[in-house]
Amino acid sequence: MLDVKTKTRIKAKLYPKADQTVFAPVEEALNQYLCLGVRVLDAGCGKGTWILRAHQQTIGLLIGLDSEAPEEREIDRYIVGDLQRLPLTDDTFDVIICYNAIEHLKQPKQAFAEFGRILKEGGILIFKTPCVMSPAFFLSRCLPLSWHKKFKGASQRTQEKDVFLTYYRCNTRKRLDHTLKSVGFQRETLVSIEQIYDYFTFNRIAYAAGLLVGRIMQLVPWTRPFRSQLIGVYHKLPYTEEARGKER
Repeated sequence: MLDVKTKTRIKAKLYPKADQTVFAPVEEALNQYLCLGVRVLDAGCGKGTWILRAHQQTIGLLIGLDSEAPEEREIDRYIVGDLQRLPLTDDTFDVIICYNAIEHLKQPKQAFAEFGRILKEGGILIFKTPCVMSPAFFLSRCLPLSWHKKFKGASQRTQEKDVFLTYYRCNTRKRLDHTLKSVGFQRETLVSIEQIYDYFTFNRIAYAAGLLVGRIMQLVPWTRPFRSQLIGVYHKLPYTEEARGKER
């Protein structure tokens, strides 16, 4: 597996705007909505979503929630729980960030309804998740968990205990947008980006090829449905008691 310096050097040569392309949509949303004192839930956080590190001085309350507590964590307040049945009170948070977690949800609609319940009116959901229309993730969907563990161990040095079962039940643009709207969210942004090169760090040739493919796919409009990642920003619409009752 390539080290960070080697990847940085190859990326700077072949695709210098890769990081800006991949992370700008999330960063722009965080810069816009993480005002001083904001209350944030990191949903499906693992040891802590790294992309929030630069905003620690702005966040008033940050709670991380996942299905099990990691041995090492970067969040002071951590709750073990199910995203589909959140152990949190209504109208608590201003922002929820869900970074690479939707693909692991067995009942994503229920989780989205829970997000809406605990968000304040007008609250923001920011997410990033794989797109199952991407050839790589379409193949991934067909492979058993044991293969995922071996692949991530080889390509990203991920320990087997940190590789979780994926369902991809809400991992297309159409399905995400429809499901979120059905539980009371309104779309602000939903973009497709190509980041598959991060899974091909076995050697220089594979990584370079992945970068070139990613760069070409970002430039060619018709590839949008097949790009590997979906980034969305949605806000919670006002709830009526009738709508709330239907969701439950």
